Amino acid sequence: GVGNYAFAVVIVSWFEILMNFGLNTFLIRDVARDRQNALGYLYGTSALRLGLGALAAPLVMLVIIYFTQFNAMTRETALTIVLLTLSQVPSSLSTGLSALFFAYEKAEIPGSLTIISALLKIVIGSILLFSGAGIIGLAITCLIVNLITLAILIVAARSVLRLTLHPPRTAPMNRRAMLRESFPLMLNHLLATL
Repeated sequence: GVGNYAFAVVIVSWFEILMNFGLNTFLIRDVARDRQNALGYLYGTSALRLGLGALAAPLVMLVIIYFTQFNAMTRETALTIVLLTLSQVPSSLSTGLSALFFAYEKAEIPGSLTIISALLKIVIGSILLFSGAGIIGLAITCLIVNLITLAILIVAARSVLRLTLHPPRTAPMNRRAMLRESFPLMLNHLLATL
């Protein structure tokens, strides 16, 4: 199943680039300049990430339909892609929260969390693999670990950065302007991945 899992990861990585759309780098840059509006940037970019994810999800489904139509993808691989795509929702929101820590020069928090996430993936993934869950188990592992990571980052943002995480009354920039500013950053990410 290694080849099937690698194929699923590649498909979902393209989805992630579209969903992120350079918003991570944009958020780090703009919050570093304007910390008073950190929550406005976080909520604005999070809403954009979720909106872009909703727009990209049908593309993922088209890829699944296309490859299953020609028997080039197993049902197991298709389900793995769906689960990995779902895991991108908490992952994308976590990326936004991690960007806040970088903007506040607290990179040790997301850095430490990377180690914790890797250990969780090893433990949960091993349990599911040894129980016979295969590549679907690995996708479930990603979903579980991404949800745990998001929860930890929310708690850390409240305690370390002292952010209330209540929606701000005003946005520092409208979402169209955020997309325009982040577009070159997305192209950079896309080209680097290519």
